[in-house]
Amino acid sequence: MKFIPTLLLLLSTSLAVGQDTIIPLWPKDNIPNRIASNEKETSKRNGVLRIRAVQTPTIEVYLPAKSNATGEAVVIFPGGGYSILAYDWEGTDIAKFLNGKGILVL
Repeated sequence: MKFIPTLLLLLSTSLAVGQDTIIPLWPKDNIPNRIASNEKETSKRNGVLRIRAVQTPTIEVYLPAKSNATGEAVVIFPGGGYSILAYDWEGTDIAKFLNGKGILVL
């Protein structure tokens, strides 16, 4: 249980130093077990942005406005089955909603 508060503290500290809101999980040339692919990473189907064959995994941070920040945080893992990520429908749309309520979203 100590891992989550430590991760949030680390991310918030790195953001205070001017970190961008998109954080790569690994250096681009040093991703563990990476299998390079020429497969197209994104597509749109039924109005949903779908991501597959991720080549550069990242964490996106949505900081709320200081005026309505609650001090709460949520981590979102977009779903979509075993082969895709429903990026906007189950990811960014929910993140923006929660962000508007003053919740920090990772």
